Amino acid sequence: GLGVGAAYLVRSLVEGAFFLHLQIPLDWPTLASGIGIGVLTALIFGLVPIAQASRVRPIAVLREDAGGARLSWLVTGALFAVLSLLFVGLSTLILQDVLTAALVVYGGIALVVVMAGGFGALVSLIARLPVYERPRATIILWLLPALLALGATATGLYFVTQRISQINLLTLTGGLPTDVKLTLAAGGLALLLTGGAAVYALATLADVLVMFAPRGAKTAIMLAYRNMGRQRTRTTATLTALFVGVFAIGMILILGQGIKDTINNTLGTLFAHNVFVVTATGKQAETLPLLNAAPGVSAADTVAATVTRVRPTQLAGRDIADVLAELGTGTQGIAKRNTLLLTLSIAQGYNVGSCNPHDLPDIAIDYGRNLTASDAGTGAVVVNDLLRADPIHLREGDTLTVTDPNGVVTRTLTVVGFFSRSGTTDFVPGEVIGDAGEIAPLGGSFARDIYLLKANTQQIPALRTYLDQTLPTAQVVSITDLNQIIDRILNNLIVMLTAIASLALVAGLIIIANAVALAMLERRREIGILKSVGHTSRSILAMVLIENGVVGLLGALVALLLVVGAVLALSTFLFRVTLTINAPLVGGILALTVGVTLLIAALVAWGATRLRPLEVLRYE
Repeated sequence: GLGVGAAYLVRSLVEGAFFLHLQIPLDWPTLASGIGIGVLTALIFGLVPIAQASRVRPIAVLREDAGGARLSWLVTGALFAVLSLLFVGLSTLILQDVLTAALVVYGGIALVVVMAGGFGALVSLIARLPVYERPRATIILWLLPALLALGATATGLYFVTQRISQINLLTLTGGLPTDVKLTLAAGGLALLLTGGAAVYALATLADVLVMFAPRGAKTAIMLAYRNMGRQRTRTTATLTALFVGVFAIGMILILGQGIKDTINNTLGTLFAHNVFVVTATGKQAETLPLLNAAPGVSAADTVAATVTRVRPTQLAGRDIADVLAELGTGTQGIAKRNTLLLTLSIAQGYNVGSCNPHDLPDIAIDYGRNLTASDAGTGAVVVNDLLRADPIHLREGDTLTVTDPNGVVTRTLTVVGFFSRSGTTDFVPGEVIGDAGEIAPLGGSFARDIYLLKANTQQIPALRTYLDQTLPTAQVVSITDLNQIIDRILNNLIVMLTAIASLALVAGLIIIANAVALAMLERRREIGILKSVGHTSRSILAMVLIENGVVGLLGALVALLLVVGAVLALSTFLFRVTLTINAPLVGGILALTVGVTLLIAALVAWGATRLRPLEVLRYE
């Protein structure tokens, strides 16, 4: 039931993010397989503690001996091996490939084992931190190794990132070479070690500040440290689960916010014009004065263009059908043909003969030259530089023959230059740009006039009102509209991914609650003794909160440090753009994680810390 409910929740989130309508088929084979996998998983996880307990002899319990541990570990290992095979089978059903499924499952297990080992070492080191009563020289003996470890790992990370910066991942095709894979793996390991070293260095520095705390607080902190070390396996498992949840949510939120901010900032500076007006063709003489008189519009920067659909018939003197046939068959051939037809099917005309540079778009010419006043009425055009590449190899001086969509009007155009999309700072919908006198007759009913306006951002609402009154049939689009559309799509996507990733965080919080409950049950005798020697319920609860607060802080801090490092690495080496890190968002995730961890620990431990010593003695 919960699985079906989660499926409907995810479906709703996906539909909202991508504006789709999805169906969830609830057939009996799917439901039966899901129930079977759930039962088997629960059974295997339940058998692990049962198998461990069944191998312990009574005399070992009385003597607090570890007898039978070898056989218990063998049984535990066998059960987890069966569990891994179960997940391989489930992954195979999803990925439709046994080898890929095995790599995903066992690669994930290896990654979890490595993280657990790192967290185990971190817990052991923090559990051994001394609580100082007064300043001592031994403080340096703890601080110096922590700072040296941080410096060594940071240096290693620097050299690895320098090596990665020499690799352009976007140009690699056909899979990553082995040396690149090893370099990326070394970078991930260096980032992980640097994050752990940074957290340990912060812990040693914070431990120095504990020296100035009241005596009661020092006692609670010391006991919390020791309790973390006593149950290292449980603490490590809790840290690992919490780390996975915080890392997943943090990566989605911080990376998503960075991408959204970068897109918004880029759109604001990418185009030379920020408002686009689309009207029926043939009325530029009446429309231009109205637009130039609009509030907030810079009349000197207004550009008018005619955009129309055309049908290419010949390219460089060759029939277009022959050119398309040479692009090959199969999926790649179809994609190449569609790209070529799309590139040649939209033409854009400007008032080339006006001798006014503002009547031409701000495009970046890579090869050849741009249009000039002498090109008016000659059929000279500039085209997208993709047509220079293999297998078209179009060159300056080649001709392009096109007709209107109905095949009535024909024009032979001459290529004089090639423009690049990457360097263009104007909105250019057409891939073939020429004189409006040559392009407009090809349009017929398919032609539209597009006006590029540079308007004051603060006056865009007033501009819309003015256009609604003067040009009621015109379509108006602004950069602000694009920002809002992109923000809505990205926000929906972030909400969807965050909701899915929250399941991992919820699992980590459940593990924390379970760990606190087990710890309170195991420490009933200890709590009774502490109360009998003068500790209050408040001080014992403070000890529990400090212990679990440190666990929550460690897991969240390591996760967020790695998230920040990963986002910076992605922006530098993969995206090749600057992604901003939202510091308040990082701080909010950290504070929320620690706060929820403390709340759960307080709710679970509240009753156990209020037991009277007499009740504990009777229980024993």
